[in-house]
Amino acid sequence: MSLKTGLPIEQVAKGGPGLAFVAYPQALSIMPGGPFWAVIFFFMLLTLGLDSQVYCLQKKKKKKYFLFLCSIFSLLLLM
Repeated sequence: MSLKTGLPIEQVAKGGPGLAFVAYPQALSIMPGGPFWAVIFFFMLLTLGLDSQVYCLQKKKKKKYFLFLCSIFSLLLLM
């Protein structure tokens, strides 16, 4: 990507959220089979976010709400 844009590496790929949402998708678009890996990558980010939410719900011990949320999510996955 640095060669394509003509910018130094420090300007192309900075740390933080920009790395996950800007630099990495650009790198995937250059690769063969890039759209497949992009879908897999963003699905991974989605599941990591959901996992964080599930942990927060379990920590608060709202078991009925947690069971309801898991049931709804499972039904959505079956559709």
